[in-house]
Amino acid sequence: MTLRLKLMVFVATLLALVVSGVGLLVSTGLQRWTLEVVDAELSRRALSLAGSMHQEHGELERAGDDDDGPTVTAHGWPFRVEGPSGDVVLQEGRWHVEAALPPSGANTVSTSKGLLRVWSMTFTPRVEHESEAQSYVLRVAAPLAAFSGLADRVWLGLLLALGVAIVLGVAGAALLARVFLAPLNRLTAAARSLDTNSTTARLDVSGLDPDSKGLADAFNGALGRLATATEAQRHFIARASHALRTPLAAVLSQAEVALRKERTVPDYKAMLDDIAASARDSAKLVDGLLSLSRADATTPTERTSVDMNELLFETKRLFDARAHAKSIDLAVSAPDGATVVASRTRLRELLDALLDNALTYTPEGGVVRVEVKGSVLEVRDSGPGIPASEREQVFERFFRGSSAKGTPGSGLGLSVVRAIAEAEGASVSIDSAPEGGACLRVRFAN
Repeated sequence: MTLRLKLMVFVATLLALVVSGVGLLVSTGLQRWTLEVVDAELSRRALSLAGSMHQEHGELERAGDDDDGPTVTAHGWPFRVEGPSGDVVLQEGRWHVEAALPPSGANTVSTSKGLLRVWSMTFTPRVEHESEAQSYVLRVAAPLAAFSGLADRVWLGLLLALGVAIVLGVAGAALLARVFLAPLNRLTAAARSLDTNSTTARLDVSGLDPDSKGLADAFNGALGRLATATEAQRHFIARASHALRTPLAAVLSQAEVALRKERTVPDYKAMLDDIAASARDSAKLVDGLLSLSRADATTPTERTSVDMNELLFETKRLFDARAHAKSIDLAVSAPDGATVVASRTRLRELLDALLDNALTYTPEGGVVRVEVKGSVLEVRDSGPGIPASEREQVFERFFRGSSAKGTPGSGLGLSVVRAIAEAEGASVSIDSAPEGGACLRVRFAN
């Protein structure tokens, strides 16, 4: 359903509710007013009839055939008089009321002829001797159908008013929608005409009202962020391609040199070792790129309570041989029961990247310490450390600091650490370690 149609339906519904509510109030008030008028007339007639009654020799009679009698009967307003025992002693007109009624007050009664309004009162007729006086109940009835025509005409008028109001309201809503949606339609047309190959294309906000301008500014902001992300992606792909080209070119060059002539087994072995080293560099770079890609993915991963003791010692076993080859003292520790709520796969990748970075830059005979302190994972080494001026830059992809000179690497290690940490809602900071090198802390939210 379009916005214009929604507005038209809303206006029509609102008008229907308003007119219906007014009609209900008017109808209720009209019914109340009608009953008040009928009751007043019935009361007047009852008093007039009671005044015309007299009792002679125990019999109740009406004094003459005055104007009230014929008027009441002729207009369908019957009356009856009931004696002390409830028997009918006098009646004019057809009485269709069968239900028992109280001796006084007004009541609405449903009969076979429709609704009747009955006014009841107790009176004592005139008598010659006070000893003969007794009370009677006089009931005067009026058919309410005689007054329903006014209410019907009111409802008919309200229905006509409702129809006219809905037609005018829908037409007005359509006109307003056209006027108010014009800027939005203009923005839509402008957005469709944007050059998809341009990163600088923006919507023209001149002449727009404040609300539409706010929408256009938000859209332009999104375009700006998208352009920045696209440019960063292009830069990243260019850097990644350049980084991959070097080890792959080395593998190709070393293989071509090895194939140029026959060589001895030791020579072949030496060349294969060089080829394997270049291939390992390529594999390590690809692994880093894959880790970044997984960390950047918006698809949520399953998070569980990870036992840090188990994970640390599992990771240590994989890096023990590498640490032993450089005579590095690698130690891990975590309190019993230490856990972190995270994706175990991502947490493992984060630990691998931290230990790989620490072992890469720690010289032979150095130390690497991995500890869990509450919700903080801390990795310290005795390497050259990271200057304070570079502690933010080292998280940029492919950046290599001054302390990395002469050490092989791709510059992706710490960028992988930050990407995974952010994906898990954690933060990463760098400080100086007591061992003399760098201290990296990953602080988890839990």
